[in-house]
This record gives sequence, structure tokens and C-alpha cells, in this order.
Amino acid sequence: MQFTSTTIHDHVDYELRCRNCSKLLGKHALETATIEIKCTRCGTINSILDGKDTLIYITSAEGNIIYANEQLEAITGYTLVDVLGKTPAIWGKQMPEEFYQSFWKTILVQKKATVVHLTNKRKDGTLYECTSRVSPILDERGEVQYFLGIQTIIN
Repeated sequence: MQFTSTTIHDHVDYELRCRNCSKLLGKHALETATIEIKCTRCGTINSILDGKDTLIYITSAEGNIIYANEQLEAITGYTLVDVLGKTPAIWGKQMPEEFYQSFWKTILVQKKATVVHLTNKRKDGTLYECTSRVSPILDERGEVQYFLGIQTIIN
């Protein structure tokens, strides 16, 4: 699946396109998500985990990485072994402290998904820009169990 994002007045929409024929499969915003996984045009089975410019990771409620897709190393330079048990701060922490306070309040206290523009740092020290969507995954009691992060590279 190919991701593109558009920002209009601080609102980000992601367009999801078939990796084979580029047919629009759906749009994804903070409030709604409808995604066609099997392309009705060409029959390709698309996965949200596809995309050379998309890093997907899952953390514990404490923010420790427990999963990352294969794009982790291509985008950040870190291997899964490097990051397991650590927080995404290993490639992040380039934003002001106030940013992170607001970010954690939104995802942990308010339990809301958020989309932010970030500057991150690769293992080799080079900076890159990305759009990051982080969503809390709640248990049946409404408590945060995990966080799902999807970073789409801008440059």
C-alpha cells in the first residue's frame, strides 16, 4: 500500500493506494478509517505494513518497542535487536520538551490518537522529517495496553 499525506489547517489525511496499480483504496484521518485491502481493480492484496517509506512499530504501554516492521532499519539505520525494549526516543528526541509533554498527554492521558510532524535522527546522525500517527490500543477496561506508531517519511 502506498501512503501519501495532505495537511489542511492542521488536519492530516492519508491516502492509501494499491501498490500495484495505484488505485485509491481509502483515506485515513484521525476520526475515521476505511481501507480496501484487496484492490477491486487489479486484485492485489495490500497490507498496511507495505511501503518503503513507512515505519510501523508497536510499543508497550510504557513506550518500550515490542515490534517493528522491516522498514525500521532502512529508515532509521537501527536493527530490531538495537531497539527492542527501548523507546522510539532512540531515533527521536529532536523536538522541544513541550512537544513531548503535549504528545504524551494526548496519547496516554486523553487516550486519543494523534498525528504529528517530527524531525528524527538516524543511527548515522542524519536527520529526517516524517509524519507520525500514534494510536493508543486500549483493553476492555479502557486502559492503554499498547501504542501503534506509523511514521511516513517526508524526505
